[in-house]
Amino acid sequence: MNHRALLLTFIAAAAGAACFALPASAQDQWAAQIQRLFDKADEQMQTRGYRPDSSIRQGTLRGAGSERISLHVGGGDPTEIMGLCDTDCSDMDLILYDRAGNILDKDVQTDDVPIVTWHGGAADLDLEVRMVKCKADPCHYGVRSYVKSASAPSNGGVDVSALAGRSLPVLHAGQQVDGTLTPGSVLRSDDTYMNGYYYNGVAGEQITITLRSPDFDSWLVIDQPDGPFRKWDDDSGGGHDAKLTVTLPATGRYIIAANAVAKRSTGRYTLRVDKGN
Repeated sequence: MNHRALLLTFIAAAAGAACFALPASAQDQWAAQIQRLFDKADEQMQTRGYRPDSSIRQGTLRGAGSERISLHVGGGDPTEIMGLCDTDCSDMDLILYDRAGNILDKDVQTDDVPIVTWHGGAADLDLEVRMVKCKADPCHYGVRSYVKSASAPSNGGVDVSALAGRSLPVLHAGQQVDGTLTPGSVLRSDDTYMNGYYYNGVAGEQITITLRSPDFDSWLVIDQPDGPFRKWDDDSGGGHDAKLTVTLPATGRYIIAANAVAKRSTGRYTLRVDKGN
């Protein structure tokens, strides 16, 4: 499985898929949620030198449902294609094909932020979207593609991976810490505050990380500083709390960032790591 760094676009097509229409008000709710997740993803990608290469395309699928959609990539090298799904979805996969049906890349890890990569020029490709686990009927998803840009704006802040090498607290499975985001916390390039922690993981280990705050809308990130693995979450912990269940791809040190959605938000939080889900 070729798991790459971040983000994507795709075209939600109804043909051949088990898609179901939601009431207009519900459609608006889920569309706004997907848009919000991609707004945050756009900021993160910009700090890594990427820019959006397409609009956000959205669709719906039942649990265990799938569909293929046509995708045109503009020729950036690399092009990162990412999928995001709503809070009722906990596992979604992406498989990228050429028009001859050959698999170019796939992300079938157990998570809800699949990412595939295309190296090459402008091309018409096919993207298979699989809604592996969905507790609602249906779940809403979106995709977007990004290409490497010449430069990325910065406000003097840093990306999560830049915390590597700093003196940070170490978290262990079964441990909960109480913390506070303040103006003295680390400023991210998207103009939000974060506190970083290390977690010493083992390849194949499954952990669940939960970030709760009574004061701000939580944003949770786990990052492999020397590799492509990065996952994040907004509201999967219920309300404005964040929760991630991930399977670690390699043995080594990971960075966990307690972060906020809104710029310059501060306040109290609890951060917990547990084995399994």
